[in-house]
Amino acid sequence: MWEPWGSLASVVVVALMVIVAGLKRSAIGELIAVLLVIAVTQWKAGSLAPLGLVRPDRWGRTLAIGLVAGIFFALASTLLIEPLAEKLTGEKHDFSAYDSLRGNVSLLLKWMPIVWIWVAFSEEVIFRGFILKELMLLGGGGKMGMVIGLVISSVIFGLPHAYQGKSGVISTAIVGLMLGALFVWAGYNLWLVILAHGATDTVGLSMICAGADRFLKARCRF
Repeated sequence: MWEPWGSLASVVVVALMVIVAGLKRSAIGELIAVLLVIAVTQWKAGSLAPLGLVRPDRWGRTLAIGLVAGIFFALASTLLIEPLAEKLTGEKHDFSAYDSLRGNVSLLLKWMPIVWIWVAFSEEVIFRGFILKELMLLGGGGKMGMVIGLVISSVIFGLPHAYQGKSGVISTAIVGLMLGALFVWAGYNLWLVILAHGATDTVGLSMICAGADRFLKARCRF
């Protein structure tokens, strides 16, 4: 019988795959995880609708809300979440992986298709469309299942970012919690959250490129 042990096993396997892939900065590992998620979902439901990949009723509204939410998440992360995480852990974020991006507009432009076509899509399919939804069902559904799914999926989302240090894990998990809450609010339509994720990363990387992240953080006092 597939449920619930099959669901739990699939969540554990996918979670371990993306955590290891994140720590090793391996796109191949994440690609395999996405393919596994798609295969499992297609086998169980006969479609990808359970992941939230259904056409929104109003694309214009979805686009507007996604972009506004993404900008808000990026600014909240830089101005509030990251400084609070650093105060909590006593450690600065390790953003050295993005040093080559600082002042490099051409590199930023090269990264944008990757952010939108791959990162935002694949991570939302894995973390919100699959892991969150499966954990909610395993938690019995309802409000309790929703809370369990949101918290655990957000922690799992933060762990692959351990290359940024403990502060990076915490701040990314909080952003994951906000994306998860947006997913629930949107009636589990994944396209809205994909747009928000893409906008969040676009604004965040643009601020790093322009040095605005350091400028703003220098003016934050906690």
